[in-house]
Amino acid sequence: MRKFLLVLVLLVFSWIYLVPSCSAKFGCDALGVAWADGDRCPAGIQGAAVDPAWAADRLATIQGESETFGLFYDEDGAEVEFKSGRGGDADRVVKILTELGKIPQGTRPYVVDHVETKVAALMRQEDVTSGVLVINKKDGVCTGDMSCTAFVKAILPAGSMLVVWSPVEIGAGRALTLRGDS
Repeated sequence: MRKFLLVLVLLVFSWIYLVPSCSAKFGCDALGVAWADGDRCPAGIQGAAVDPAWAADRLATIQGESETFGLFYDEDGAEVEFKSGRGGDADRVVKILTELGKIPQGTRPYVVDHVETKVAALMRQEDVTSGVLVINKKDGVCTGDMSCTAFVKAILPAGSMLVVWSPVEIGAGRALTLRGDS
């Protein structure tokens, strides 16, 4: 019986490490999510950035969240969840914006609590140069001088890019692309 269990464990580990799978990438799961283009995940970050059907499938998983909620995917397809509101991630945004001279010491603009700026701060801190974010905010990303779009561009290092899908972009069939300017 012990040999059988050992063989079984070895087979499971072999399957996990040797068989190509997207089960943990770009929001795919081992139970099989129905993807619009034939039961497959995006091949990479570029695919996730241009596939509104994939983004709509991801949005469906977070649509019921009460606050703005986001799923961020890095270049490797790893998923990180973000929620709007105060806390450690927002404090990181304040610190970065203050260090960059974008806000005066001791101030706290409302957008530091938004998912988009929290993701940009993580990307800057972890040297992630491109990512895709799916948010459930029905009105999309806030725009204007003191908005998510302005602050995300300020937080992201030059050459970095964050692609954002919200219900607005999914409906239009085209994501919003924000590029770093700092």
